[in-house]
Amino acid sequence: MHIVHAVTAVVGLTLVPLFLDLLRSFAAFRRGALGRAVSRAASASLMCAVGAICCIGLALFFAHVLPFHARTRWSSEWTALALIACYLCGGTIASHAMAVAIAPGRCASAARPEDGATVASLPPHARFCSVCRYTVLDFDHHCLFTGKCVGRFNRRPFYIFLAHLLAAASFAVGTSVAPFRRCVLARLLGPRGAPRDPACAGVGSGQLALVPALMVWVPIVPLVAWHMLLLRADVSTAEFVRRANADGLRAAIAALGVRKALGQNRAWALAHARFEAADALAAARQNSPRRPR
Repeated sequence: MHIVHAVTAVVGLTLVPLFLDLLRSFAAFRRGALGRAVSRAASASLMCAVGAICCIGLALFFAHVLPFHARTRWSSEWTALALIACYLCGGTIASHAMAVAIAPGRCASAARPEDGATVASLPPHARFCSVCRYTVLDFDHHCLFTGKCVGRFNRRPFYIFLAHLLAAASFAVGTSVAPFRRCVLARLLGPRGAPRDPACAGVGSGQLALVPALMVWVPIVPLVAWHMLLLRADVSTAEFVRRANADGLRAAIAALGVRKALGQNRAWALAHARFEAADALAAARQNSPRRPR
C-alpha cells in the first residue's frame, strides 16, 4: 500500500474510536455493557495506532520529506532534522507506554455511585469508573489513548505523552508544508505547462505528507488546549462534567476562566507527581468553610 495512504488510513481509523469515546463520555450508555465494549474496542485500536502512526510517519519522513529539505545525507541540516524526528517519535511511544504501564491508583474501597455511605467515606477526588469497574484515586477521566483511567499516579506521564504527541504532530506539519505548497499547490494553481520545481524531484509521497499530518494535528491541538485549560483552573474533567450536569454548561465554562495560583493548584501538584503537596491542599480545602460553587 502507498505509504501516504497507509498513514491516512491509520489516522482515519483512529478518529472513529476517538469520536466514540467523546460520545460515550456524555451519552447515556457510558455505564452499560455497550459502553465497556466500545471502550475496549476503541482502546485497542488507539493503542496500536499510536505506534503505527509514529513508525509509519517516521519512515515517510526519512524516505520522502527529509530529502526535500536536505539533499545531502549526514549534512548538518539533515542530521538535525533526523535527530528531532527520531526524538519526537521515540518520546511519543515511550511516554505513551509509561502512561499505559503506570496504574492510575486504585482505592481500596470499591464504592459505587449508588452506595451513598461508602462514597462519602472515600478520599477527596476519588471516583468510581464505570468502565474499569473500580474506584480511582484523583480520577480525571477514562482515557482511550491509554486504555485506562487517568488518575493519581499516571497523570504526569499522560501530560508528557500529550506534550510529545503535540510536538511530533506540529513538527510533521511544519516540515510537510513546503513540499505540499511547492509540489502540489504550485502545479494545481500555476499555469499549465509550467516547468516542474527541481526541488520536487524524488520527493514522491512527501508531496502529500501534509494530509495525514494535519489529520493528527487538528484533533490534538484542541485536546491539549482543553487539558491545559483544566490544569490552569485546577479542575478535573470529571469535576467539569459534574458541574455542567448540576449547574449548567455555562457555569462550568465560567469556572474554567478562574486561574488558580500554582501554590494552591492541586492539579498542578499532581501533574508534577508532588503527592504530599496535593494531599496537603486537599486536606486544607476539606477543613476550610465550604466555598460557593
